[in-house]
Amino acid sequence: MKENPLLLFGYSDACFHIAEQLKAKGWPLVIADNDLLRVKQAQKDGFSAIALDYTQDEALCQAGVGQHVDCIFCLFEHDSENVFLTISARALAPELKIVAITESQEAEHKLRIAGADHIINPYTMSGRRIAELMRKPEVVDVLDHTLYGRYEINMTQIEITEACTLSQKCLSDIDLKKDFNLILLGIVGAEREDSFIFSVQSTHHRLTPGDTLVIIGMPNAIELFKDYLNMPPSHVHTS
Repeated sequence: MKENPLLLFGYSDACFHIAEQLKAKGWPLVIADNDLLRVKQAQKDGFSAIALDYTQDEALCQAGVGQHVDCIFCLFEHDSENVFLTISARALAPELKIVAITESQEAEHKLRIAGADHIINPYTMSGRRIAELMRKPEVVDVLDHTLYGRYEINMTQIEITEACTLSQKCLSDIDLKKDFNLILLGIVGAEREDSFIFSVQSTHHRLTPGDTLVIIGMPNAIELFKDYLNMPPSHVHTS
């Protein structure tokens, strides 16, 4: 059990779901927001919550930043707020662990410069980052019920069969981002004893029956891709 509480800033939808999962796992946490109505809603939802002006260093110190709080989550809906908070918190506590959420690549860059340790952007998550998270079941469970749920993003596996459209084709022949708005993490190679092959590491791997694609995307995009794989050759168009 972690003794020091996690401090979650910004009672957004993402904050609610993340707090719900962490609380269920026994993690002590406090939600902080500069909007009194959101604070009251968080308390109504069963969380410990405080009104806090994150733009004031004194208020951050009083909340424990740099003292008994050693990890914060920046979960405001606006990137500018998360960037400001990250800068302020990092200046107060060089050793503080800061996790921030964003949907923008530009904001992701700013958050990194500001000093965020971990930046969660479900649209740009690399295969390596997800593979690292997959080694931490508790983190994956939280992501599965929060980020993937919030953005309707799923991670799924699709096995290559003999009749599959992509059978005997190379990974380099697949442009899932362009054609289906999906992200290909890699494959579980049938001939490599189920070892994971990142798409960026083995683009010349030829897909064979038994290989399994690991992809991320919206549910409807995944279904369209599955339909494509089952189409007869005469109906398949390649770019």
